[in-house]
Amino acid sequence: MTYELALSYLASLNESRIKPGLERIRETLAALGSPHLQYPHVLVGGTNGKGSVVSFMGAALSAAGYRAGIFTSPHLQNFEERIVVDNQAVTRDELPGLVGAVKEAGVEMTYFEFATVMSLLYFARQRVDLAILEVGLGGTWDATNATDPVFSVITSVELDHQEWLGQTLEEVAREKSGIMRKDKPVIVGSMVSAARKIVLEQAEAVGSRVILSGRDFRAVRNATGSCLQFEGMKWSIKKLVPGLKGQFQLDNAACALASLEVLSGSGFEIRQVDAVRGIESAWWPGRFQVFEGSPPIIVDAAHNRAAVKALVASLDKGIPVVWLFSALSGKDIGGMTAEMTPLGSRFVLVPLDHPRAITVRELEVEMPEGCYIKRVSNVRQGIEEALKLAGRKGCVVVAGSVVLAGEVLRELEKEGFGV
Repeated sequence: MTYELALSYLASLNESRIKPGLERIRETLAALGSPHLQYPHVLVGGTNGKGSVVSFMGAALSAAGYRAGIFTSPHLQNFEERIVVDNQAVTRDELPGLVGAVKEAGVEMTYFEFATVMSLLYFARQRVDLAILEVGLGGTWDATNATDPVFSVITSVELDHQEWLGQTLEEVAREKSGIMRKDKPVIVGSMVSAARKIVLEQAEAVGSRVILSGRDFRAVRNATGSCLQFEGMKWSIKKLVPGLKGQFQLDNAACALASLEVLSGSGFEIRQVDAVRGIESAWWPGRFQVFEGSPPIIVDAAHNRAAVKALVASLDKGIPVVWLFSALSGKDIGGMTAEMTPLGSRFVLVPLDHPRAITVRELEVEMPEGCYIKRVSNVRQGIEEALKLAGRKGCVVVAGSVVLAGEVLRELEKEGFGV
C-alpha cells in the first residue's frame, strides 16, 4: 500500500460518521494483540483546551527524558499530525503499514476509531513510556475510552456538539465525565459551577479521586494575562510564561502542571524544572498563532462560543479586527459572531473543503445585522481581502473552524509568512 492509497482509504471511512459504542475498537485491539496494554495512558477530555494540555504535557515529558506518544484530533493540515512520538509525527513511509495492519483486523470502524487504533498500535511499536490521548467527542463512548488510563483530565465543559452530547451543560458534563475511573485521579479544570457540580457528582459515584482547580491547584494571572503563577500540590512556580500564547492558555497550563504533579508521584521522575521547561517550550500550531506583518494575522482554531470568547479576551482591544471566518454545520454561528463583533464587525466569509461544510451564503444568513460581509470563493482570496480591509492599523483574526485554521496555515506557508 502506498501513502496515497493509505490516505484514500482513511478518507473513505468518512470523518463525519459517528457510531457510539466501544465494541468495535475493543475487538480490533484484541485482534492486533492488545498493543495498548504495553504502556500506560492518560486521557485528556473536555470541550476546549484539551489539545493544549496534551501539548504542554508532552513537551514536559520530553524535557524529563521520557518517550511520550501523543494522539490528537482533528489535524490541521496532514493526517500524520495526529500521531506523534517524541515530537516527531508518524512518517509518510510508516503510515501505509499502520493502515494496512489495522485494516487486516477486519473490523468495520469509523474514521476516528481507525485513527485511534493506529495510534495505539504505533505507540506500542515505538515503545513509548506513556501515551497521552486527546478524547475526540464527549467521553463515555469515545474510542479513546477503550483504554484504562492511569488518570484522566477534564479541562472544561461548554456547549458544543449538542446533537451528540446533549442540549444542556449538565448533560454535556455527564457525558465528558465518562472517562473517569474508580480509584484513579481525575484533574478537573476551571469550569462553570453547573458543570463542575455534575463532574464532582459523577466522580463520587465512580469512586475517582478529584484534583480540583481552585482547591487543589490554582493559576494566578499577572496584570497583562501573559504570565502565570502556579500553586499546586507539590510545586510553587512564581513566574511562568507558557509557550502557547493567549490568556486562555494559562488555565490549560495549570491543568497540565497538576497532571505532571500526579505523574511525578506515580513512578515518573519529573522535576519542577522539567515541567517549567516543557510548558515554556510547548508548541501547538493554530492556537493563537501570530504572523507578524502590517497588518498581523492571528490564526486560531476556536470553533465554539466559549473558545471564541476566550480568544477575544486575549486580543488587543485597541486594534480593529477583520474576521476571516467560516464554520461547519451544526455550529453556533450566531453565538460565535456575537462574541466577535465588539472587536470588529467586518467579516470575510470563506468556503471549506469538508463533508460538513456549509456554503458562504448559508453562513451569511446567520451573521449579525449591521455587519460588513464579503463573500469569497476560496481561502487565498479570503486572506487577500481581509488584509486589504484591515490595512496597516488593523489586524486579521482567523476563527470559527479547525478546518479553516488548517487551510489558512497552508496558504500562509505557501506565501512564506514568518511567525
